[in-house]
Amino acid sequence: MSTPPLSHAAQASYSDLFFRLLEPAFLLDAGSLKILELNNAAEKMLGGSAADLQGESILRWIPEDLRAEFQKQSRVTLRRYHPRGHETRFVSGDGHERLFRCDLCQLQAAEGATPLLQLIAHDITAQREAEERAENYLSELKSALVELKSANDRLREMTITDEMTRVNNFRYFKQRQEIEHQRSVRFKRPYAILFFDLDSFKHYNDRNGHPAGDRLLTELAQLLKRSSRETDCVARYGGEEFVILAPETSESQGAEFAERLRKAIVAAGFPHATEQPLGIISASIGVASYPAAGGTPDQILKAADEAMYRSKKSGKNRVTTFGVMDPDATEKP
Repeated sequence: MSTPPLSHAAQASYSDLFFRLLEPAFLLDAGSLKILELNNAAEKMLGGSAADLQGESILRWIPEDLRAEFQKQSRVTLRRYHPRGHETRFVSGDGHERLFRCDLCQLQAAEGATPLLQLIAHDITAQREAEERAENYLSELKSALVELKSANDRLREMTITDEMTRVNNFRYFKQRQEIEHQRSVRFKRPYAILFFDLDSFKHYNDRNGHPAGDRLLTELAQLLKRSSRETDCVARYGGEEFVILAPETSESQGAEFAERLRKAIVAAGFPHATEQPLGIISASIGVASYPAAGGTPDQILKAADEAMYRSKKSGKNRVTTFGVMDPDATEKP
């Protein structure tokens, strides 16, 4: 009976493969973790000759705080009998620590022979340092992008905000009105514009000084903003004049809204109110809406402005709507 031919793997010389490996390779006593064999790359890794290193525990070159974990991984490899990867650090002969990925594998041994543990070490120090640099770079880039977004947000806020009163400026108001007008035309929905003029503001400035007048305008602007819906757009038109764009609002609803704001201004208790000609801080308000007051954004704004002037002429501190104005007061579009 002929003997079966050996497989290619069986014919290969393990020792030849072991010593030719470019990566550091060790054969360890599975119990003591002493070095039984090591290749040339392993000698360079530990900084010594085979004669000096054989018989020494591999733990000697592992930092003390990492040894217990390495021993644990070795025991798991022996118990489960399959290769296991583990990262740890080795201290080379020159005293420098480097990071290695250790592939641990139990080797079959003859019956009664000492169990062997094969260790192949892959130096991943440069790889890990590159990964950390990449992570740091990405983290810094993310922070820079967050800062850039914040700066852009601040810049955008500056371009749409009135510097003194901190409500929207009129340029932004016009953009919002154009968008709302297009939407209202498309869906056949109304919107209203409320136009405010602070009564006798020149008298207030002359009597109390411009800094006091600036504070009054700022407080009034914030009152309008607090009293409006999130969907409304409150803006400073210029000087002591303010406008509010109110989507989904008819002229009658805009008038009710304006009346509530008129009362809120009177009741606000602004400084030096009793020294004003009416004995109060008040505003004259005009209201116009799409489509009743016109078919273009400029026509709606002009109608609200003219309704406000009708409030001025009628005694101030009142609300006038475009629909109830004297027909001769403005030319309807």
